[in-house]
Amino acid sequence: CEEEAAKYGMKIYWGAEFRFSAYIQDFLVYGVDESLLRKMIGAFNYSFSDFHKLVNENGGLFVQAHPFRHSTLTIPATDLDGIEIYNMHSGHSSHNPAAKILREEFKIPYATSGSDCHEYCHVGRGGIISEYLPENNGELCELIKSGNYEFIHNYDFNYVEVGKVFKK
Repeated sequence: CEEEAAKYGMKIYWGAEFRFSAYIQDFLVYGVDESLLRKMIGAFNYSFSDFHKLVNENGGLFVQAHPFRHSTLTIPATDLDGIEIYNMHSGHSSHNPAAKILREEFKIPYATSGSDCHEYCHVGRGGIISEYLPENNGELCELIKSGNYEFIHNYDFNYVEVGKVFKK
């Protein structure tokens, strides 16, 4: 994937969507490398605090994805680095305004936006735009920590038109 993306000047950043054994809530891990992925294999029964510590000790960020899509799961804000305040999956009600309020109320440090891209029609509806392209996973985490980006949150993104840019 990284080799193919390089042909088009694109970067691939490793990440993971993680779900604990006892909950239906999804979490995002940024700054992943192969070593952290291997450690995460045995972490499905960890506490939020222990998992947060594992991720941070390995240079990653632990973010709660679409916190209001399923039944609300209360997690201590101290056990999160960030929260996804824009989840742009068109087939779900992610209650984005409530996620923004949650972040503000509990002073969760970082915010993200995602397309929750499971189908071609979801491409580009969420994400971030910054003045520079991070070189690696570590720089991506630093960018998220800096907050120096704008959120993409657009249900009407025209993926067909944008896709024409990437054709050979």
